Amino acid sequence: MEHRPVDLWRHYLVGRTVATSLFLVLLAILNGLSPPRALWPLFSLAALQVVTNGAYLYVWRIGDLAFLGYLAFGV
Repeated sequence: MEHRPVDLWRHYLVGRTVATSLFLVLLAILNGLSPPRALWPLFSLAALQVVTNGAYLYVWRIGDLAFLGYLAFGV
């Protein structure tokens, strides 16, 4: 089965978004929506990753694959 590079980016981004969203939901279920102060960095990092994935999906949707590659692998 042959995939175009654009299709592979879509699979990569959607899978990454689903995985980080599930991780954030799991953290919220296990610790509640108001986590202990010691877990704030973990919640913040997970939320930042979900936001970053949203930016990746936006850049992919507008079709700027060169910038998407730099953003995903260079940053």
